[in-house]
Amino acid sequence: MGKRLGAILLAIPLSCAGMFCIPRTQEVFAGTKYPERATLSGPMFLRGDSVSLESERISLRVDELPAQEDAPIAGSMASEFVFYNPSKEDAALWLAYPCRQDTGMPRFELGGEEISSVISMQNYIGYYNQTYDLTNGVKQILRKLGERAGETSEEDPVRFYCDDLSVKDYKFSIQLSEEALSGVEKKRPLLVATFDCDPVNTRVFSCNTMSYAVVNGRLELSFELQQGENQVGFSVAGADIEHLGYTVYADLAHSKALPVRVFCATYPTTFGQYARSFLPENNFSVSEKDWATGLAEMLAGSTVGCVAYGKPCNLRAEAFMEWGIYSITVPAGGRAVNTVTVPLCPVAGEKRWQYDILLSPLSDWGPSSFDISLATPYHLAYSNLLFEQDGQNYSFSRDRLPLGELTFSLSETEDRGAETPDYSPISPSMRLAFILLGVLGGLAVLGGTVAAIVVWKKKRRK
Repeated sequence: MGKRLGAILLAIPLSCAGMFCIPRTQEVFAGTKYPERATLSGPMFLRGDSVSLESERISLRVDELPAQEDAPIAGSMASEFVFYNPSKEDAALWLAYPCRQDTGMPRFELGGEEISSVISMQNYIGYYNQTYDLTNGVKQILRKLGERAGETSEEDPVRFYCDDLSVKDYKFSIQLSEEALSGVEKKRPLLVATFDCDPVNTRVFSCNTMSYAVVNGRLELSFELQQGENQVGFSVAGADIEHLGYTVYADLAHSKALPVRVFCATYPTTFGQYARSFLPENNFSVSEKDWATGLAEMLAGSTVGCVAYGKPCNLRAEAFMEWGIYSITVPAGGRAVNTVTVPLCPVAGEKRWQYDILLSPLSDWGPSSFDISLATPYHLAYSNLLFEQDGQNYSFSRDRLPLGELTFSLSETEDRGAETPDYSPISPSMRLAFILLGVLGGLAVLGGTVAAIVVWKKKRRK
């Protein structure tokens, strides 16, 4: 019994130590977010028949590092995909690739020949976002392709903003003199507009900062004012509002109405014309159609009830990302080789340049063979995947797509004081599962140990 107890006690520190010996791994990105300066390793799937991805080969080449931070393009990536069609009929496959504004459209090839029939679409990224949701981007593309094919979905909130949707601008002019503000303690007057609206068929938005509330079943919009001339307003899309009333109050508590005149003017238009009024001059990148769709995306994504808090005047060309959409045909019982070539944009770090390659959005393909090669005369200062080195060439091979993303850093000189690369392929979810298993195992061993001690003591007493 004493030997058994000693073995159990020895197992306690070993089991607990296992929880802390799990190797770490760097998780660069999460989900389908597309960070600034990252490069997607291959196209996203849109539509297609039962086609499988046999292999993926990524060839990275960096011959020269940027001389300065404002010249970010350095190197190229060619991703080769081998698709297999097991059916007895030819299969059409629709694919899409997001393009950085500073790199332009990639080169798409099928069987070594450039694909000329590439559709370009500009999709809305997001309000002040530095990352882009690739899944939402694919949804936008499918929506636009559906519109071209005559497909509609009434459940899509973006479809509310069709090009000929009626829009009416309500503009207010208020002159606040010093005399009108006399006696106002904090001098934070505001215009309050109240009205009835259809919560299903009406959307309200503004280029002015406003707050809103529902008071006694009526929508109430508040705009802060200042001394002097004030121009504020809002726009109504869809069914028009009714029983509009407006008052200038001395403070947020509406404690006192100020005796000032308010001039209200309305300007009817359509949503297409309204959206085009915000197109920047010398616009060379976003089409009028894509711009209107982007504004619809922004408003639909920021709507609470019938009020959208997104400001149309804040829409910028930088809020769009270009996608290249193309189709390939995989012959019956045969294969097709699709290659995407794109420049690389590293991020400057201390004595090194970091490259981020996004792999996880392609996990649905599940290739049976995955290879990465890197050719560069520079030092591989860091990589979260275990590359094998052969002179100036590095390689990585697996029978499946690795977990997580690829991040590596290059430096002109070897940095012996740099952090040792962590090559573990364990993802955070797997790491958490191992930790939980370790904790449960430790608790189980601890409980068994206590029970064994109790039994042992009882036997000694006998």
